[in-house]
Amino acid sequence: MLQLSGTVMALMIDGAPEGILVCDARQPDHPVVYANPAFERFSGYSSGELLGRNPRLLHGADTDQEGSRRLRDCIASGEGGRVTLRNYRKDGSMRWAEIQVQPLRDEGGALSHFVAYYRDVSDRIKSPERPAEQQPASGREDRVSGLLSRSWFEELMARDWATARREERPLTLVLFHIESLDRYAETFGPGAADAVVRRIARLISLSFRRGVDVVGRWDAACVAVLAGPVIPEGIAAYVQTVVQRVADLRIHHPHAVGPKFITVSAGVATRVPTRDDTDSGPLVREAEAALPGR
Repeated sequence: MLQLSGTVMALMIDGAPEGILVCDARQPDHPVVYANPAFERFSGYSSGELLGRNPRLLHGADTDQEGSRRLRDCIASGEGGRVTLRNYRKDGSMRWAEIQVQPLRDEGGALSHFVAYYRDVSDRIKSPERPAEQQPASGREDRVSGLLSRSWFEELMARDWATARREERPLTLVLFHIESLDRYAETFGPGAADAVVRRIARLISLSFRRGVDVVGRWDAACVAVLAGPVIPEGIAAYVQTVVQRVADLRIHHPHAVGPKFITVSAGVATRVPTRDDTDSGPLVREAEAALPGR
């Protein structure tokens, strides 16, 4: 294996095209201990202005973002994750960033730092009619579940599909369908059904927390997960574990078929895009066909 000196590694990080932050996980509020030049350009802050402060500095007053909540959950559990957030430069202008956070551990296995990679995606998150910074949050987040909206999920899936097609690697789509949710809503009311959706959405989101995973609401009773690259046999077994976790919540449902609790079924499809696969339609159709009873 190629061994690189500390000097070479430092030059690589300093010269990286994406912003990189390192935060100390052992100190309260996880202060920044390193910011590379690309992050300085992205944020408008100098390294000296960032050191000792928490990266939420870039969120300004815009703290009620679903991505912020997911990021806090990742950090609290000492795990990595990927989110997309509105960030505000020193001059007040807004930029979208795709942020991937990874934990670093010392030789004893104890969490020591978090490293965050910032990619400016402002040009991608926009419509022809309206700049991204003026788009309503409802276009990106599902209000009921707190997950990504169907439209935003599909946009990210299209991006990952193009990458997988170029790199000839697999993508896996999982659809989790909440069984008899309509009957639950008829019995207990729409508000109670929404609460069930939120609870299950959170469980599924927490079950797929890698930086490469994307979780969104597919339809009223369905949560979608784009997981890749993974070993198909491994993901199938893990999906069944998640299905059991939902059953273990034991949410009472008097009109459920079988055990009188809320359950989910799952459809899993894995595909390596070919040159003829111009979009993710085949993957979606395979996942939908794999749902029991479809």
